[in-house]
Amino acid sequence: MRAPIHDVLKSQKAPSILRQAAIRARYRLRNRQLNLLYRMSGNSPQRGRESEFSLIRILGNDHYPRHGRGQTLDNLKFIIEHEPSLPGCRKLFILNRIVDPEAEALLIAELERADMEFMRIPFAADEYREIGWDLDEFGGVEFFKTRNFRRAAKVMQTKMQLWATSPKIRYLMNVNGARNTALDIGRRISDWTFALDSNCCFTKVQLERLVASCRDAPHMPYVIVPMVRIGDNQRYFGPELKYSLIEEPQIGFHYLTQETFDERYPYGVSDKAHFLKRLRLPGKWLWWGREAFMPDEAHPFPDRYRYKISAGGVIRLSSGTHGLSDAKEKSQNIRYHGRNESILKTIAQMEQKYGVLEDANRDIILSDYMFSSESVDP
Repeated sequence: MRAPIHDVLKSQKAPSILRQAAIRARYRLRNRQLNLLYRMSGNSPQRGRESEFSLIRILGNDHYPRHGRGQTLDNLKFIIEHEPSLPGCRKLFILNRIVDPEAEALLIAELERADMEFMRIPFAADEYREIGWDLDEFGGVEFFKTRNFRRAAKVMQTKMQLWATSPKIRYLMNVNGARNTALDIGRRISDWTFALDSNCCFTKVQLERLVASCRDAPHMPYVIVPMVRIGDNQRYFGPELKYSLIEEPQIGFHYLTQETFDERYPYGVSDKAHFLKRLRLPGKWLWWGREAFMPDEAHPFPDRYRYKISAGGVIRLSSGTHGLSDAKEKSQNIRYHGRNESILKTIAQMEQKYGVLEDANRDIILSDYMFSSESVDP
């Protein structure tokens, strides 16, 4: 049932600090009890699968201006050349709906040259053309012409535009769909699966620390991998970097876990943060409210607080855009707004290339982005 128009701009606040502490204490007790039961029964959740670890990277389209053009290919070459390999650690890649056939061919050529395993989730123009808009929560497209929408803060306007556009974003960018594909593959072949963002790269020391952390916590369903961003890939070879949970971390899933990323959340709208929030991992995402037009929880999360933070972290290579790769609040805000702008510009570009000829919803929702002379080359 759609929310009344006057409720669309309201959000659900995060739980209080005292309530969070009480929930955390309850789940910590439950975790200790579960771990004790495992040990008393003599059963270990490990069962010696084909590989001990799977690092599965998801390669998608470059979204200008958030990403530099060609940054996915450049960083893939860097990872293949410099990231170490360890026994029992399997590397795979997912080509996630790459629109440009030439760009996809270059990625495939690089993977084949290095004898890397990969799979394709293909982009199909006919499938994209059939996808509509999500307007139920707004009462129809006319909401985007109302005073309520015009008076909303710019950041809220963008959130609403993103949600109205979300069916197209889910198909084209498919971030949680691809992550879940990675989990499905990894759980069948490995004890631990890491569905990594495309630009993530480990040093030898950090990868060894990650492996040790997983082996030290065989009864934990999730391992949290701190991350650090670098603006210049040459910093990969310099002094050891400071890894933290300021940035959204990467997540390792044990094969016995059944949880997945919620595919209702498209790229740019808490796609990973929603999972971190359900896991109750401390971080800024705990304080991000749920907007009235966003979905409720699908079901209770059984594994709250059941994670270990890895002693090894991962480096997020340069996105190819100057000044957006440090942890300063200003850079984070610029990245956030730049990403949202690039998403809407990309969808507008896709609509011009692959959308239906006449679409009144598109012309209203994306009125600020349609028929721009600036190419975004999804």
